[in-house]
Amino acid sequence: MSAPVFPRPVVEAAWRRACTAWRETPSLSPPQELPRDHAAVAYIDLERRQVFFNAHLLKDKQLQSTLPALLAHELGHHLEYPHTLRLSADLLLMANELFTRFPPVFLNLFYDLLINESVGRDPALRGQLQALYAGVTASAPSPLFQLYLSIYDALWASPGALSPDAPQEVVDKAELFAQTFFALSSIHEQFAYFCAAFAQHVFEEAGRGSDPQRAHPLLGDVALPSPDDYPADGAPSPGALRALRRALDDGWLPEDYPGRQPVTGRLQDPLSRLAGMPGTETREASERRAERFYAAKIEQVLSQLSLPPGDRVRDPFLPGPLEDWDVGDDPADIDWTSSLSRRGELAAAAPLRRTWEADDEPGEAPGIPRLELYLDTSGSMADPLRGLNLMTLAAQVLATLAIRRGSQVRACVYSYGSPLRSGWLRSEHAARRFLFHYIGGGTQFPFEVLHDWARSDPGVVRVVISDADFLSNLRQGPRKQFEESVLRSRQLVLLLLGVSPRDVEKAWKGRLPRGARVVQVDGVDAFASLAARLGDALFPPEVG
Repeated sequence: MSAPVFPRPVVEAAWRRACTAWRETPSLSPPQELPRDHAAVAYIDLERRQVFFNAHLLKDKQLQSTLPALLAHELGHHLEYPHTLRLSADLLLMANELFTRFPPVFLNLFYDLLINESVGRDPALRGQLQALYAGVTASAPSPLFQLYLSIYDALWASPGALSPDAPQEVVDKAELFAQTFFALSSIHEQFAYFCAAFAQHVFEEAGRGSDPQRAHPLLGDVALPSPDDYPADGAPSPGALRALRRALDDGWLPEDYPGRQPVTGRLQDPLSRLAGMPGTETREASERRAERFYAAKIEQVLSQLSLPPGDRVRDPFLPGPLEDWDVGDDPADIDWTSSLSRRGELAAAAPLRRTWEADDEPGEAPGIPRLELYLDTSGSMADPLRGLNLMTLAAQVLATLAIRRGSQVRACVYSYGSPLRSGWLRSEHAARRFLFHYIGGGTQFPFEVLHDWARSDPGVVRVVISDADFLSNLRQGPRKQFEESVLRSRQLVLLLLGVSPRDVEKAWKGRLPRGARVVQVDGVDAFASLAARLGDALFPPEVG
């Protein structure tokens, strides 16, 4: 390991000086140096609460004396702006109501304005900030950064110090911004005003295709929110909505501002609101976000049933091995009890993580049948990870109730082409996760899967969740296979949207085999509640 660029006493002294800007000494680990090839000047990891700085860059640009101000700046992210990434999530949701595609990296510019105003109240640290910005900013800043630097010139009464070539109209705009922005009473109003002033420049900068962090290296010193930082309902906070209304009512944003998005509550459900938000793009993030949403919906639906006390049973999860938790791992996986017992006071700096795995070994309560679900995921319904799919919710309600009553569940998710099949599950979590699968396309019922499963596992309750498209499948499907599958089932229920028993018999050209039953769903909004009542009838609480 190479020797540090800055001696430890120098870093400790700079850290103490940085703390004076905020009048407190936070209990954080000492700042750490970044490797030479790292592009950032500095950043803070808000999960680990660890500050990093680029000592090589400061030395190469002869900016060693600015270290106290740089550390004070990063400390400001920890203490105030944003302090937690939930504020970032709220502001990005707020921006999403204004703009169709607000580039999230520019949120850091907003935070930096608030932090540097506070740090700059100390004359010595203010001078260091000016030297730092002058030393790391590109020689010919874009219009966005020219305006941004001119705001600091206006704030600190130092005309031309950071933006000597700014035209008079930019200087005037910067002075008006500084007078108004820092006088606003809430951080949401400040963000709305920031968006109003910088909208044109932000979208022009994003359209240039260049990396804005290279033009302004302090731009990326705070991470984006994680899926857990966004609210479950996907809506901006009341304070954010009030600020948006003021921005529009007071004319801060003209009718033709770039990327304009009307504030009308345009999105129909939280999953649609959160789809594609920064930090939520991966499938794992989408599943975590969707699981929170659907789990709440399931509880809401099941609360309408008169379930006896203790009807809910805990998911059968088994503890996995302890491992070192690292940056990028889910903070929810940290086992603080084990971390503290094994590592003592080092637990905060080097916690341990433990994952929990669903125990899906075979075994069922005596007298309780198993449940098999066939879920239609054709293109007429939304991808459940990106919007509320009421047929998926109905399947999850059925699976959840069956598992809580002591049953096991397996599912086949189908549309057109190869269907997806699970094994037997007795974990609500595992069942929900599998039922998030989505194929999209036409509807082709998997009669072969039904037949194979019925032959290998007779006496199972089977439920098909579909709509009128199932009728055409039934007309063209293999009649003998379907009859055998029904006869080998404890019961086969067709839960169909807008389809009556008479419609099914007409498509079948006669009465359905004994043991088959049709349940008509009159409207898509009734799917989940009807599934709950069906599950309550199929798996009554007094059984077993």
